Amino acid sequence: MDPAAAKAVILHPVSLVALLSSWAAIYRFVYMSDMEERDASRALMLASGLTMLYLAAIRFLSSAYATLADSMDQNWLRAPYGGQDDLILGAKVGPLLVGALVLRLEPSKRASTVSPHKRKNRSRSASLKGGKGIIRAWTMASSHRGRGIGKELLNEAVRYTKDKCGKDAQVGFAQEHAHSVMVLPALFNAIFRRNEARAAKALDRSVEEWELNKKKR
Repeated sequence: MDPAAAKAVILHPVSLVALLSSWAAIYRFVYMSDMEERDASRALMLASGLTMLYLAAIRFLSSAYATLADSMDQNWLRAPYGGQDDLILGAKVGPLLVGALVLRLEPSKRASTVSPHKRKNRSRSASLKGGKGIIRAWTMASSHRGRGIGKELLNEAVRYTKDKCGKDAQVGFAQEHAHSVMVLPALFNAIFRRNEARAAKALDRSVEEWELNKKKR
């Protein structure tokens, strides 16, 4: 079960109101129904059962993320146009891998239409000139977020793209990146949309910093 998805459902106001209202109903109609003989054991049993059902529903809603993660295998990292496979940038703290970024370098449309015979006579780096960098995934371990490690991954993705595709190469998130698929009902997706917006702003800052550093050289 994806922790972020589960948290989004558990802490959503609609979910909390529904759960608290159900508890209140049990208290009102079961525990308080008989003022002389309050059935505490029955009320507790119903409340516990309701809570278990609540958690099971959340697990069911977020379980699709596990299926989605399983589909992102080596084939997902291969470029459909016959180009080079995606590049995985990693961030480690000691022996522990705490962050990863999947970068795809797409050649320019002109380079992709070159005949196979001519393409063999050109180096891979040359064929990427005029291309762009597409970030297909970017993630950090929750225990290491807020330490600037994710920003360093973005900076490296920008630097690598500019080195391989040219200083004017664009770098952006793929429209269908790893976190773009929303498996939860639309009601619970607001937090993921906000995360997407923050990621886009962070990438814009990395590009701006690269351009400023380039001018200083």
